[in-house]
Amino acid sequence: MSLTSALSNAVTGMSAASRRAEITSHNIANATTEGYARQSVESLQRVSAGRGAGVALSATARETDPRLTASRREAESEAGGSQVQAASSRVVADVFDGSGALFESVAALENSLRSVSEMPESSALQERVVSNADQVVTAFADIAGTIQAERTAADGAIEAAVGKVNTALVAIEKLNGQIGIARVNGRDSASLEQQRSDQLDVVAQNIPIRTMTRDNGQLAILTDRGVTLLDGQAKELEFSPITFVTADMDYRAGGSPLSGLTVEGIEISPGNGYRSSDTGTIAGLFEARDGSLVDTIAEVDAVAADLVSRFETAGIAAADGRGLFTDAGAALSPPAAPGLAGRLALNERVDPGQGGEVWRIRDGLDAAAPGATVNGTHAQALLDVMTEARLSGGSLARPASAAGLAGDLGALFEQRSQTLEDIAAADRSRLSTVQAAETTVIGVDIDQELQNLILIEQAYSANAKVIEVADRLVQRLLEI
Repeated sequence: MSLTSALSNAVTGMSAASRRAEITSHNIANATTEGYARQSVESLQRVSAGRGAGVALSATARETDPRLTASRREAESEAGGSQVQAASSRVVADVFDGSGALFESVAALENSLRSVSEMPESSALQERVVSNADQVVTAFADIAGTIQAERTAADGAIEAAVGKVNTALVAIEKLNGQIGIARVNGRDSASLEQQRSDQLDVVAQNIPIRTMTRDNGQLAILTDRGVTLLDGQAKELEFSPITFVTADMDYRAGGSPLSGLTVEGIEISPGNGYRSSDTGTIAGLFEARDGSLVDTIAEVDAVAADLVSRFETAGIAAADGRGLFTDAGAALSPPAAPGLAGRLALNERVDPGQGGEVWRIRDGLDAAAPGATVNGTHAQALLDVMTEARLSGGSLARPASAAGLAGDLGALFEQRSQTLEDIAAADRSRLSTVQAAETTVIGVDIDQELQNLILIEQAYSANAKVIEVADRLVQRLLEI
């Protein structure tokens, strides 16, 4: 072998070692980066005219396991959707346990009515009844307001999630093109593929997807129900947010200003047809906005309607049919429009703040003047209707008093929240398991990478030694 050949071989060897060291260092630097796939190159022998001509490197490759990655994305999608539902359910359940909770307010009203029936002459106790009744109104309003705020937040979160998906799809379209060009020109595309994988994860977390391979390493993306999101060009998901979601808005019932989710006119809103995906963050947000929270306000409205109707019982209601509580000042007109809990109001005839008199708690809503101070008959009648066991008209199975129904409703929402939180925890556990399995296969093993660095250093040193020896030989020849 000539000195020129030896130098050429050593130079290619050092260049290959340098490139391998660069890739190994990149792997180590990204060892803790979520979703990063280990990169590698293979050393190949170069042959020219049947003789060794140094070292060449293969194209940089990413470690992949399509099945594990698909399973991880599916688990991520399910975890994202269940987490959203659990979070919204927990917010509502916590309203029942917070300060001024519904059960405590209704129970306090019951106790104060009992006190007035026993001491009808006490104006202080009459004032307490009115105050407690006002707290009941506030408790219902807080619950209704919280539910509407959660639905509004879900609507806004859908817009944000749709924006993320659209941005990711555009990025994937661009990366597809760059990867195709790199493949055609024989250049490395590993870093571009890593970027594309990261963007695919963004889409998959929000909408469950599957991918199809196209020419030159490009990908087509479809939802799990077969709706195309990208094939050559990215499609745009369309959604229109609303400023404030009110109790009467129900997208699934139709005729609502709430927006659905479409792709080129195809309806893919979760819960609306066979093309709708049931998992993913967007599906969870739609279920919160149009499903679970709609059911929740209906349950609260049913208990509010029961409370109003109790005091509209013949003999204790006013001549105009109104009782202690009203539907925004009017008598209850079954079936009440959605959102009764938020419209619940105290009858102005007992409310000093509206020109009423507290002694009407004792003497009746139609009383023009205070009656006998020792007569607790009317207060006892109010107490009797509050403690009578009734069905709420919602999904609460057992008849109960007004306070009992309020307590049962809180227990129902707590149970639902716990169930959803358990589902979310199970989904997160499954995701963690699949992520660990994927990382084991495609992730970075730092110990192995450090061993590779030692071998690369040895190869580099060996090639450097060849150049050093060749240099001494050249110097000796020049001296001769």
